[in-house]
Amino acid sequence: MYFFKFCVYFTYFKPFILQYYVFYIRYYPSQLCIFLLFSTKYALFRAKILFRSFLFVIAYWFFFHECV
Repeated sequence: MYFFKFCVYFTYFKPFILQYYVFYIRYYPSQLCIFLLFSTKYALFRAKILFRSFLFVIAYWFFFHECV
């Protein structure tokens, strides 16, 4: 069961976090560029995808922890 949680975490959650941090740190080092990037509609759309993926992982984690 813990192995399944580990796989779900690294499949759905970890790649998003690594992708965002590597992308922002490598290509947008200044805080102003990060703020402007987050202000765009495209960045808000990607943040929505990240948030939904995070909720998906939390829901699965809770389900398998409480019900199985």
